[in-house]
Amino acid sequence: MRPIFALLVLIAALAPAGPAHAQAEQVREADPVLEDNRYMRYTRPKAWLVEGSYFIYPDGRRVRNINEFAGWRYDGLRIVMPYVTQSAQAWITTDDTPFPLGAIALDYRRTTAALEARRARVPGTHAPYMIYETSEPVVFERLQFDFISAMVCVETEFDQRAAWDLPWPEAWPADAAPWLARDPVFDVDDAEGVDRVAQLLEHWTEGGDPKALPPVQLAKFLTGSVLDHIRTNVNTAKNPVGRPPRLITTRVGPVTVEAPLEITRDIGRTTSLPGVTSGFSVQNAADAAVSGRGSFHDYSNLLTAVLRRAGIPARTVIGIDKNENGINKRYKSWVEFALVAPDLDRTLWVPVDIWELRSSGRSARNWQQPWKHFGTTELRDTVPVAFHFHPPAEYKSYDAPALYGIRAQDPLPDLGIQGLLFNVNSLPQRGGRRP
Repeated sequence: MRPIFALLVLIAALAPAGPAHAQAEQVREADPVLEDNRYMRYTRPKAWLVEGSYFIYPDGRRVRNINEFAGWRYDGLRIVMPYVTQSAQAWITTDDTPFPLGAIALDYRRTTAALEARRARVPGTHAPYMIYETSEPVVFERLQFDFISAMVCVETEFDQRAAWDLPWPEAWPADAAPWLARDPVFDVDDAEGVDRVAQLLEHWTEGGDPKALPPVQLAKFLTGSVLDHIRTNVNTAKNPVGRPPRLITTRVGPVTVEAPLEITRDIGRTTSLPGVTSGFSVQNAADAAVSGRGSFHDYSNLLTAVLRRAGIPARTVIGIDKNENGINKRYKSWVEFALVAPDLDRTLWVPVDIWELRSSGRSARNWQQPWKHFGTTELRDTVPVAFHFHPPAEYKSYDAPALYGIRAQDPLPDLGIQGLLFNVNSLPQRGGRRP
């Protein structure tokens, strides 16, 4: 171990983590699913209704002004979209309605014919998805998939001093261990087969053992290192336009079907273009590791990848910020890492709002100082909708990752347009229960 990282390890063992958080008065509208503990407090719960629409023109004839097009035939069509049951600062509420609900329209016509719907989880991470598939061929020009969910979000207050010296667990719990696996789309080796993220971690730790630091300290040091490494542009989302597709695909085997999902008829609407994005500006973590440049989403993606290489389960969360209108700020991402404490009977997920940390000038030079937005976050008005920019299974997307995936038995058309639109509105808080 070379001197600088070794010195950081020594200082970390001797220096205090800063004052514990003041015991501010809790303002609760209902008892949250996430229960206060010695390390984290959850305050000001707020209920949100999330309405989302994906629309897909999987053929470019309309783009080419060919008006005689009557649609394309699809055999074995399957569409998947993500949802979130619980994150570090939110949980799904199912008191009155079994959310999420979904529906599909073909060429603006609501349909339930020949469609089967399932809830499923991706192998490895267990990230939840909704799957819609056809049992017979369908013909359409435009597909629209609508869904509704209800989430409760909170602000978090992290007691860094209490968690600072928590040791490494002998083994990560079953709900955390899968999040050590690399993302099969945006965390793969480069074209030469080299793991550039692992190389970057080795550089930052100067060849030393990352686990020489306790998990919280290591997570914070690596967060500061990522903040120092990437220089960003502001473009985080894209406007929908007709263009040749960049088909994003992975092969990690079938999803595990859990239970049938009711297909509903009453939540559809025609999507208008304002506020629609065609997907997210995010690159392979290896590319961001080498170039040191990227979008705000690349901060999240690279930090998640680095934490996993260091042995800390971590996941990227994509959410919708109610207080933002432009697509470059409305679609937000952050990171959550797992923590195990001997006095807790569950895994503690710690949120890291890396966007806000960058804005406040945090870096590896001041990682031992108390940081707002590291554990302590203001994500009450930001609703999580996915743990992956693209499904980590054998699905495709046009032009850019847009959370959903599509596939069919026959090859998809070679030109397409896709769009993604979310609306978030507040609901009266009536509590929620653990999913």
